[in-house]
Amino acid sequence: MREIRAQTWTEGSKILGVNVPASSIRPTTLTGQALAGRAARDPLSTQNLSLQVPGTPAYVLGSALAVHQQVGTIDDWCITGAPGDAEALFRALITHHGIDSASLPWRGVEVLAAEMRFTEVETWDFRWTEAAPAVRTGAPAVAWLDAAADVEVQALLDEAFPTAVLQTGHPVVRRWAGIRDGNGALIACAADSTTARGLGFLSSIACAPAARGAGIGAAITAWASAQLVAEHGRAGLWVNHPNVAARRVYDALGFRDDHWMAWVDLRPATPAPPPLP
Repeated sequence: MREIRAQTWTEGSKILGVNVPASSIRPTTLTGQALAGRAARDPLSTQNLSLQVPGTPAYVLGSALAVHQQVGTIDDWCITGAPGDAEALFRALITHHGIDSASLPWRGVEVLAAEMRFTEVETWDFRWTEAAPAVRTGAPAVAWLDAAADVEVQALLDEAFPTAVLQTGHPVVRRWAGIRDGNGALIACAADSTTARGLGFLSSIACAPAARGAGIGAAITAWASAQLVAEHGRAGLWVNHPNVAARRVYDALGFRDDHWMAWVDLRPATPAPPPLP
């Protein structure tokens, strides 16, 4: 298990092959107020429920809750709760509902890796805070941008963060925060993609490569998350676990680090196309 953890958590390596033991446990379907009340216990569950695909059920097993969410490039199940309950729920959903990929607590993934063979594993964290981060004295000015700046924001994302889950024009993006340099050029951006009541959400935080290393990313994250905490009471965001620099920024700003997740895929790997003659 130590070797598997090192591969999947630190390097994001692929593990080839598929082997799925059957589960005799059937999860319970949850809807309406019971589902809303259950999700309200945990900020990541709250976020997941706000992105639930219409018409899809949510499942519960012990402390674990599974919701099929969709936003930007993300369209998959996310299972929250205690690792043991989460891995048991994933096993049950594979057996009884044909689910073949999901995000769940990485400690649950460690257990599953002993009995399943994943074709891919990607690690990520959910970070959140109820305390508005302090904006550093002397930090560059940050402001909400008007819609006319979307062209600039997209150009910055294309250069600095082309794989961002949310791009300009996505319907869940309410507004963009930005930092400009002395010449007026946009050098940092962050999306307010709030969808859940009581949880502001930041996405697509990007800093121009030439401006990195000067605290620009920390400045826009601190300012925007403080704005969202003031408006909603909490602020949250996702971050890829291998992004050590970003995680250090969120640590310094006081974001909680209590949701270590991993997306796992049981589908056979797509064969590479044959080489051109």
